[in-house]
Amino acid sequence: MRKFFIYSLLLTIVACQSNTQVDTIVHNAVIYTVDSAFTIAEAMAVKDGKIVATGKNDDILNRFGAKETINAQGKPVYPGFIDAHAHFLGYGQACFK
Repeated sequence: MRKFFIYSLLLTIVACQSNTQVDTIVHNAVIYTVDSAFTIAEAMAVKDGKIVATGKNDDILNRFGAKETINAQGKPVYPGFIDAHAHFLGYGQACFK
């Protein structure tokens, strides 16, 4: 019975310490998720260039481990700025008139 208790305790400790590895965690941020409820998160985990989770600082930091952790110091993080979208011919003509 004692061995069972020791093994159970060790298994519990190991299970509590394990977390999912991601590339980057951004925390202490104001993250605009633009989901259906326009939720604002404090932290996010990124793996292979994709956001895998958003949530509260403690939840993300406890659930994930990362190679890089960025403290955003309360600054905003906005989604979707990947396309500058300029009509180059018209833009260029307007600049040189």
